[in-house]
Amino acid sequence: MKAIRISIVIIAVLLLLPFLVACEKEYRLSVYVYGGQGVVTPSSGTYSEGTLITISAVPDSGWEFERWEGDVEGNLEPLARVWMNSDKTISAYFVETQPPTPTPTLSPVHTATPTPISECPTGHSAAVNNPSICCQNGYPYYWTDGYCHAVEQSAPTATPTPTLTVTPTHTPTSTPTPSSVIPTGYCNAACPLTWLGDGQCDCVCNNSECNWDNGDCD
Repeated sequence: MKAIRISIVIIAVLLLLPFLVACEKEYRLSVYVYGGQGVVTPSSGTYSEGTLITISAVPDSGWEFERWEGDVEGNLEPLARVWMNSDKTISAYFVETQPPTPTPTLSPVHTATPTPISECPTGHSAAVNNPSICCQNGYPYYWTDGYCHAVEQSAPTATPTPTLTVTPTHTPTSTPTPSSVIPTGYCNAACPLTWLGDGQCDCVCNNSECNWDNGDCD
């Protein structure tokens, strides 16, 4: 009898099993990638009711995950969970990453040392600040304008001289005596200029006023 009961139960289960399977609900999960490049796993599919699905978003090279949109819990993390209690639709968004700005490499600036000039023309000498250039004497510095220049010196500050007030004094004018007046054309009162240097020694001209008769009395 026991064996007969077991057989009846097994037969009943086998007869009811198709109906039990037909009553299990399934829902559609639709997965999309928008706004960039990347891979979402798992992809779209059908899942039984009550199934917990973990979805991951992996960006391609040069992209990064930005957010989820749709029927998903936690829209900012690349791993999300979906409860399959109805049809679900989710979308992953990726954005392009900005390449790092390269740091410019500065090459050292080589400043050539001027070669001193071996010889400058007469009246010239090598510039003080550029010995490869000859500058005219008195203009010792070579400037970037291509010309030699003199040393710029600031003018000394003049000390003002105090102004003196001079009171004019009256000096009486003396009337010359006739002997002190030298006539025109004479070097003294008695020696005309025509006697000077005429080859004859004139005693009245042999003095300092008439330049010793211009040598006639030597």
